[in-house]
Amino acid sequence: MASDIDLAAFNALNKLLGDMPDLVLRASEVAMNKVLLFLHSRIPPYPDQPGQGNWLKFGTPRQQAWFFWAVKTGQPQVRGWKWVNGHPEGRYTRTGSMRRITTKVERRDNEVVGAIGIKSTYAPWVIGPSYPGKVFELGGTTRPMYQAKIHQGRWWQFEQIVLDNLAEAHALFEKELFEAMNESVKKAH
Repeated sequence: MASDIDLAAFNALNKLLGDMPDLVLRASEVAMNKVLLFLHSRIPPYPDQPGQGNWLKFGTPRQQAWFFWAVKTGQPQVRGWKWVNGHPEGRYTRTGSMRRITTKVERRDNEVVGAIGIKSTYAPWVIGPSYPGKVFELGGTTRPMYQAKIHQGRWWQFEQIVLDNLAEAHALFEKELFEAMNESVKKAH
């Protein structure tokens, strides 16, 4: 009976089964990269800049008071503005940092983790969740942050974009995982 077994094929199958965890992780990395690119493609375009002075009507009296104080004292958060003859003068300066979307795929032990986000420290105030927000760690401090009133209706919310596309992202991951696994198995033998 032992002579009927092709030992070379049996050894190849045994090796393939031994390599399977690594093949699955490599295929997961490929699939995760494609999912992150898909999610990145779902992020809406940068909104148009508000008209001159239109944005001043937003915010609470306290936020408006902070802005005028910041302009008067030359705070760097309000680039392009200065205090002239008792009034703020300048133009809203955009940094473009909300365009700098980062993705990262990392293999940790027996799992693959994908992350997509924006590194800007003020991103939660622009594209964060609605009030009361979520707890974020920022500069060693943990506090709730949420999309500022001035950005509501003009800016999308990052987490909502991901949630709205999660089912499609899961389906894409599954499809890409199986395709990458098929390629890996073909190459393995």
